Amino acid sequence: QFGYMFWLLRKFQVELDEAKTKQAGETLDITDSVDDLGALAEWAMLKPIGKVMELASVPIELRSGKDVDRLWDRTLTQCLVAAARNIPDGILQMELQSWFLCLVFPGIDWTVKAQLVFNIVLAGVGVLADSVDLLLANRRVTVGTALILLGMMLFGVSRTIMAFYCPSTVESVGWKLFHCVPNGMLSHGNWTSGTLPG
Repeated sequence: QFGYMFWLLRKFQVELDEAKTKQAGETLDITDSVDDLGALAEWAMLKPIGKVMELASVPIELRSGKDVDRLWDRTLTQCLVAAARNIPDGILQMELQSWFLCLVFPGIDWTVKAQLVFNIVLAGVGVLADSVDLLLANRRVTVGTALILLGMMLFGVSRTIMAFYCPSTVESVGWKLFHCVPNGMLSHGNWTSGTLPG
């Protein structure tokens, strides 16, 4: 997230430096950066301002190729914002929570298991909602981004399911989904006593 936002900040600085060199009466050519300003506002937890900026980036009429480029840039920005928000905040959170569930599964009672599953579901809700929005946009780049997000989310989902299904409570590492680690290969820790697995 920070990398994308620093890139946007650098882009704005370049735009402002170019605007300072313009003469009176010349266009500032900043309309192609309005959607980026909305993305930066959303990152700064100013979602209403971000939404206003995103809507302001849509041209009223398509008079030239620049207007079409603005629409395309807005679509790309939506995809980048969804990826920058959901990969660290949703998908990686699901991965961490599902691994934790697998490793401590035998040593916790059903209330803690329910809490961990609830945490995994909450981490995935935002990813799912943004993926549906991107799918409904029905453009190749938005559908591709949504499918990548959903594919990345699948690892956390499958690991959570396999914690309940596998005798060892741990799914195989790597690209093999829905395969169990042989029972007895890992020693589980007792989460309640503070003993770590390993």
